[in-house]
Amino acid sequence: MSMQTNDILYDEAMYIRELQTYLRALQRYKNGYADVAVDGIFGPNTTQAVRDFQQPILPVTGVVDLATWQAIYQAYLDLLYFQSLPSSVQVYQQPSIALFPGDQGDGVLFLQIMLRRLSRRFPNIPAEQAVTGIYTKKTASAVEAVQKISGLPQTGVTDKATWNAITALYNQD
Repeated sequence: MSMQTNDILYDEAMYIRELQTYLRALQRYKNGYADVAVDGIFGPNTTQAVRDFQQPILPVTGVVDLATWQAIYQAYLDLLYFQSLPSSVQVYQQPSIALFPGDQGDGVLFLQIMLRRLSRRFPNIPAEQAVTGIYTKKTASAVEAVQKISGLPQTGVTDKATWNAITALYNQD
């Protein structure tokens, strides 16, 4: 019987630690600090944090009933979502794809946007006059300039190594 009691106490402490983790993150976001320790003990700081959370939206009891648990959990999920990085854009579907003069599409469009921005920082990269999504001679010249800066063979073709060099320069901004 004592084994079962210890298991129940362990399970309760596990849920309390989970609750404290959520409350701590919410406090840190709201106040810039958190005074709830993740210790598995539903003490005065945890009770006050629950009351503070309940204040604007639920009856203030300091007790974590189903409605309070769901509201805290949803607020925590919302916080995680809004603090996460935005999704990345995948231009190349396969690492072996290269862009050549005459190519068209979204990959070329992204390339031209980045080259246009780089041309403002690096005077030796020719500025793209229009972002059209068509790999022009001007696009190839700008790619060759990046290849020269990066120590790559100057082919005017945007292969994986060239794309990585362009994005590395672009991300420095």
